[in-house]
Amino acid sequence: MRRRTLLTAGGGIVGLGGLVGAHQRRRLSRWSDRDALHSALEVDVPVPAGAVVVTESHLLAASDDLEALVDEARSALSAHDEPPETTLPRAVDTLETVDLDAVESVSNRERERLLDRLRRGLVSAGRALGTAEAERGELDVDEIREGIDALESRIDETEIAYRADSVSESVVQYAVADEALDDARTRVDWASERLEDYPSSSVGYLARARGSLADAERFAAVPDGEGIGDRFEERHHTLAEATESILEGIEFKFDEDRLTYARQARSFSYPRPDGAAAAGRGDAALSVRAAAEEYARANTLEAFTDVPATGYGRPSSELVSAFDTTGSDVLAAKERAADAVEERLGAAGDEPLARHLLARIRERLETGDHRVDSTLGKINEAGGDEWVVALADATLLYRQAALEAERLPAVLELVAGRR
Repeated sequence: MRRRTLLTAGGGIVGLGGLVGAHQRRRLSRWSDRDALHSALEVDVPVPAGAVVVTESHLLAASDDLEALVDEARSALSAHDEPPETTLPRAVDTLETVDLDAVESVSNRERERLLDRLRRGLVSAGRALGTAEAERGELDVDEIREGIDALESRIDETEIAYRADSVSESVVQYAVADEALDDARTRVDWASERLEDYPSSSVGYLARARGSLADAERFAAVPDGEGIGDRFEERHHTLAEATESILEGIEFKFDEDRLTYARQARSFSYPRPDGAAAAGRGDAALSVRAAAEEYARANTLEAFTDVPATGYGRPSSELVSAFDTTGSDVLAAKERAADAVEERLGAAGDEPLARHLLARIRERLETGDHRVDSTLGKINEAGGDEWVVALADATLLYRQAALEAERLPAVLELVAGRR
């Protein structure tokens, strides 16, 4: 079966015969591509404002949690004539470098980053405490087990009360609360699994689990309004059905031997965590956010059903023959994506879900930039087939991201219940 070629721009790689060496020929013939690729890397993509609210009190409480555990670990280590080497310096470095004095002027995105650092510090401080006590024969495994059991019970009893005036306005905030609660479940499981063989690690994971549970409660305390848990479940069902309907009509096989780029794009973009799995755990908001991400990607795939995948195996002559891509195509695709993100931010930038989805798209564009940078680094060494496929791959990635941004209104309408 012959498919039409999506990427056409004309202009192949010009050979210079035996006048210069192979590397020199490649470098000279790729000058125009090189310039266009550098220009693509210089295209700025707007950064969406953080969609998650991290309150000042939340950050300060997290800092207090870490400081208290660091002090406890220091006290345990001071009882040693020759203190063992531990992970405590990592936690101390976090405390010393996380500046909360100007937290009022810090963006939500930066607050998220600071919170993550503080919570990771709990693992380091907890392990240090466990190591200090274990070296003195004072680490009580039974006491740790009791702590694990007690925390497991608290987690099982914790139910997030989804209360808000709007699904679209609250789904991202409640989704991160769901994620924090699930992280607490995961960490306490790790603490239990490692207790017999690595009890000091269990102390660290248990500390992180307590922190994640506190995060879930604090994230969930931000929105307010009527109960909307049922509406989250309804929206997840609607989004999942819409996605399944799209996927049923997508061709994932290019021919007998190759997959389409639609298949590659779906694999690359598949959301974590899975919406259905989140729904099964009762994480209703997280299930909606994940389902919205999956629908947003699925809604672009029909544009790539007649293009072969670029990311599976070594480039073949059949694959290379499907593309006639230049650096100019890469640049144009990156510019289109940046324009699309900017336009959608201008139209819906006040909506948290829009900011979240656009931030995910921007992450994908950063992945594209890394690939372009890697391609530039191999400008002399890459063979002709490898070069052609690398340009096509970057172009397709940028185009898929652009299309996802352009079609964002359809996602927001489904989540808002307007479709």
